[in-house]
Amino acid sequence: MSADLEEFLRKYERETRVVKHVVRGYFKRKFGREIADLVVKVLGESFRDMEDIIEEDYEEDDLGTIDAYIDQAIDDIFDNDYVYVEELEQGLLEIIEKNIRKALEKKTKGEK
Repeated sequence: MSADLEEFLRKYERETRVVKHVVRGYFKRKFGREIADLVVKVLGESFRDMEDIIEEDYEEDDLGTIDAYIDQAIDDIFDNDYVYVEELEQGLLEIIEKNIRKALEKKTKGEK
């Protein structure tokens, strides 16, 4: 791997860490820790997968900007051609089910 590509990937990783931090904070305030963790997990997977595309683009001498790769990774999360949508849906359903059961347990304990 060339020094240029290594430097680009280091900068990309640094920027994606910042994005994940900001997203986690926002989602945690708005929707709670569980939702924030799910969104950041899926976002991180998309960012990691984008690294392969960066390497391919570098080999083809068609390297884009870090912001463009980050934007594309975020867009990919909502694209039904990728597994991310399914992961988000499944994760949300699990969180909802767990919280419904937790709410029912509290209701049942309150009735006793």
